[in-house]
Amino acid sequence: MLYKLLKVIIRFGMFLYYREIKVKNAHVLNAHSGPMIIIANHPNTLIDAWMIGRACKRQINYMTKGTFFNSPWKKRLLMSLGMIPINRQTDGNTKGVENTDSFEACYRILEKGQTLVVFPEGNSFQEHSLRTLKTGTARIALEVQRRNQGKLDLIIVPVGLFYTEAHRFRSAVMMHVGEPIPLSGVSEDPQYDLYAHAKQLTEKFRTGLEQLLVMSQSAEQERLLEELHEILKEPDAPDGVEYHAKRMKDLGNRLAEIQVLDPLKMEEIQRLAGSFVYEKEQLAIREDLLVKGNRKRHFLRESSLSVLFLIIGLPFFLFGFLHNVLPFRLTSLIVPRLTPYIEYYAPLSILLGLILYPLNYTFLLDQASELFGLSLGLKCLYFAAMPISGMYAYYYLHLASAFSKRMKFLIQLKGNRQDVNDLRRIRQALAEKIGLS
Repeated sequence: MLYKLLKVIIRFGMFLYYREIKVKNAHVLNAHSGPMIIIANHPNTLIDAWMIGRACKRQINYMTKGTFFNSPWKKRLLMSLGMIPINRQTDGNTKGVENTDSFEACYRILEKGQTLVVFPEGNSFQEHSLRTLKTGTARIALEVQRRNQGKLDLIIVPVGLFYTEAHRFRSAVMMHVGEPIPLSGVSEDPQYDLYAHAKQLTEKFRTGLEQLLVMSQSAEQERLLEELHEILKEPDAPDGVEYHAKRMKDLGNRLAEIQVLDPLKMEEIQRLAGSFVYEKEQLAIREDLLVKGNRKRHFLRESSLSVLFLIIGLPFFLFGFLHNVLPFRLTSLIVPRLTPYIEYYAPLSILLGLILYPLNYTFLLDQASELFGLSLGLKCLYFAAMPISGMYAYYYLHLASAFSKRMKFLIQLKGNRQDVNDLRRIRQALAEKIGLS
């Protein structure tokens, strides 16, 4: 009961935090009625687990690092929510947590036909590279098959998670579910070497996950990918996370190919991208304005509509801003003080928001009722208007910022036309060297 209640609450919190949540091939998770292990990359701590729980209709069990179970009450609570503690070598042993007991718990879960979620990287970092996979997941799968003479209808399902800006409010996330990885033949020989087969199976896991992910080989390449995606994005291109992921995957594949075939061209691409970013920051303009600026009629129409919207929407913006600025600011101040790790920003922001915003709305509603003697209907209307207007205020500020940059660009275009044209030439040169449409 607690699991289902928390799932509804967290689902609502994620809906508010992320502007888009895209799940591809969710049917794979829900088509199998037998035991299943879900493996996934791990860029965003608790959000990764919540994303999988959101997409999977069945109640699921998670392997979770043992440090979360460092007190008896935490252990009881987390285990009641389907979490299984595991001691990692990097963390040391947590008192009361034994890995042999945890593995036994995993075997029992799978033998009952239930679902187990494992992040085989073992730790969480916001990057597109897939780190070394631990063999523990493969050992669990092989051992439970051996214990059941290979007759357990167990499947392994890889899941790739991609975030545009994982820690930022109103960013986007895509969960791509892959085809099940077969286990047939890996544990039929009674003399098989468990560890050797576990390494082989872990390589299959890596292959399955890499097919679903945007991959980069280093932090430098990841930064270059993000820069090129923004530089080369057309103004009329889709704004969805699926396009973002596909575009970055295509760019990554193309850059990997260029690195092998023509390292000098790769160096030139890096030089041009660095030059573009530097010049753009000096001018303080957005990449898309370099393209939109060539279409004056569209540009002016868009600016005129923005002005009209900003004027008409000002009263509702002020209402939303005044009713939501306090919890928004508090969350922004508290979260960085709770953790130094950016990977925890999103889940902590969601959990804090689920507490602070309702408290803030309740206080304001109580004050308004005292001042104006609101009827029940007006109370309900007022309470509902606060979160809705808060979202509106956020997008209003976003539009106002974009409008400000657009006006600044028009001013700069008159005084710095040569600099703007130089940026356009760099952009065109990058597109030609990379060879992407």
